[in-house]
Amino acid sequence: MAWDWTLTTEDRQITFGDDENLFVVDSWSVEPGKLRVDDREVPRGDGLRFGQDFRAGQVASFSLWVNGGDEATASAALSEFGAAWRNDTGRRIGGAMATLRHPQGRCAYGRPRGFTPDSNRIEQGWAKIKAEFECVDELWYGPEEVTEVSFVPPATGGLEFPAEAPFTFDSGPTVRNGSVIVSGDVASWPVFEILGPVANPEIDIIGVGRLVFRTTLAADQFLVVDTRPWARWVKRGYASNPTVLAALPGALDASGARLSDVALQPGAYSILLRGYDTTGTAKLRVRCEPAFTSF
Repeated sequence: MAWDWTLTTEDRQITFGDDENLFVVDSWSVEPGKLRVDDREVPRGDGLRFGQDFRAGQVASFSLWVNGGDEATASAALSEFGAAWRNDTGRRIGGAMATLRHPQGRCAYGRPRGFTPDSNRIEQGWAKIKAEFECVDELWYGPEEVTEVSFVPPATGGLEFPAEAPFTFDSGPTVRNGSVIVSGDVASWPVFEILGPVANPEIDIIGVGRLVFRTTLAADQFLVVDTRPWARWVKRGYASNPTVLAALPGALDASGARLSDVALQPGAYSILLRGYDTTGTAKLRVRCEPAFTSF
């Protein structure tokens, strides 16, 4: 079985790993970042007063050699790897992330940073590389788990008399619910997708928090709510061009929870999607990558 790592940036993807690869890993390591602590010395006393602890991102380091076979192939391969590690497109975009996938399947988010080539033996068909990938945190993420919550019309209808005009016949405020299972070792940050049509949607994660939005989505619109620490944004898109998203400032109402409040510990959750939808076709997707403390 191949034992290959994969680096994916904004516009490139490159693999490196075992002896069958063009880029062979001699050794690698993952070092945790230095813990940031908010401790204070006890005035006129012994010991410390502990404050909050903050975990830094880990750093993955690699020692590789280019298995070119001849000078031309080795030179071209060295340039290819260097171009991928430069991450020219992604590094110019604030907040953009690259993905480093471990051979066993889990991935880390961050950016390729350190890159040191050694081409002293390039004429013999090989070269050495030292490279570092700086992670946004110290976690590894498993394959994305997606749960879709479909519309279920409430049991209402008819018109009671006496009544006053104007009369309206629709399903009224709707409530949709579903069960979401979160796996992993530690808390994960969900990404929500609300598919219109729906007005003033609310996402209620029972026992965790409620996200309230003051916006209206047409039938061809959707809302993406990314709660992950390196994102924390709300954007709107169109079904006709789903890869293009536009920021929607002010859509998240202060009467509900903040995006930083809805981390999901491993377990089962009931989720309600409230809103006003006369068609009964709006949906909610919950996307969650389980978080692990090791690869």
